[in-house]
Amino acid sequence: MTHDNDPLAGTMMARLNKKLGDDIAEVIKATFDASGFAWQSDEVRAEIARQLRLQDQERLPVDRLTIAALIAAVVTATFDAFGFAYDPEEVRAEVARQLQRRQAISRSPAGAI
Repeated sequence: MTHDNDPLAGTMMARLNKKLGDDIAEVIKATFDASGFAWQSDEVRAEIARQLRLQDQERLPVDRLTIAALIAAVVTATFDAFGFAYDPEEVRAEVARQLQRRQAISRSPAGAI
């Protein structure tokens, strides 16, 4: 998408990709927090990373809906791996709420890139 001879465009793409990754991580953590799931252990973090790699191989997030689907898939697969009971609809709803919250933060002057 960027030209190799355009360092500004490359820098901007790298910043946007980092922001997207940071937002996805924050929504995943907030969704786990809202469920009461203890995600802070090394074992759970390793599982989250594994699930993210699996999802990344299957689809590339290109819009808000596919990003939401990726996050919900990572969260529910991690819940499954640890036998944590959940309602898939509640997970999807929480992911949507957290994405809206992150979008509002990104639009504020303090949260802008």
